[in-house]
Amino acid sequence: VVNEVPVLSSLSPTFTTIGSQAITLYVDGEHFSEGYSVVRWNGEERPTNFISQTQLSIQLSPEDLDTAGTATVEVYTSEPGGGLSAKSIDFPIIDFSPANGAKLALTTVFFSWDSTPGATKYKIELYSDSALTKPVFSAKTNLLVYAYLTPLVDGKTYYWRIQPMYAGVWSGEWSPVLY
Repeated sequence: VVNEVPVLSSLSPTFTTIGSQAITLYVDGEHFSEGYSVVRWNGEERPTNFISQTQLSIQLSPEDLDTAGTATVEVYTSEPGGGLSAKSIDFPIIDFSPANGAKLALTTVFFSWDSTPGATKYKIELYSDSALTKPVFSAKTNLLVYAYLTPLVDGKTYYWRIQPMYAGVWSGEWSPVLY
């Protein structure tokens, strides 16, 4: 049996926010081989869970996600045959404001976040509860900032998240909940 060169097609989730908790990153593609294919995170081989010939996963720790920027994900399949995936996929770790747990100096708030590569629009939602059942507002913007000028309750914790749109389609994937 000769292993084929792996081909990458997508990641899930497609992005996360700086300071996120540990997550499982799913790598989708073709020609993955059990016991031979390994995911590389920024060039470093990671313990890899073989799910199928079309999906692998790795665990990302909070330390992996503590700096804003873009990580590179590749798959290497060892001999016989195999090789490094011809295409890598970038995994954005975006920064945002206000920071989690920040106390606002005013009762209005300006939200901002880093760009998610390929996104053309963003949806932002604000909730008054951590279960995200009591919406305060939902808005769409082409910008990387949103000003919510309606006064908020002083001393109350609010929860927010963003969702990117790619090629006219909402990704279905939200950022981790921020507060």
